[in-house]
Amino acid sequence: MKYQNTKTKIIIDVSSKIHGDNWIKLGELPNQPPKKNDEKQEDTLDNEPETDNVPKGINKAQIMQELDAFGIKYDSNAKKEILYDLMMKGKK
Repeated sequence: MKYQNTKTKIIIDVSSKIHGDNWIKLGELPNQPPKKNDEKQEDTLDNEPETDNVPKGINKAQIMQELDAFGIKYDSNAKKEILYDLMMKGKK
């Protein structure tokens, strides 16, 4: 069965059922509406102006997800371009 995490958007394929607030079966709609904090963060990300060094289509949440995957510590309140630069340094 394939499941998707509603916060990280990660998809996994497992043979057992998964129970948790953030996991749904792939293709199903979440049972509960997003929390106000999630809505506010998404609105902020979509309205954030693009910068020269950050490619279009990449938002702050995606950059933070990559930094987490690399195990790089960062300030979640930092600006998008600072996080992007940190991510690019970590990829080398």
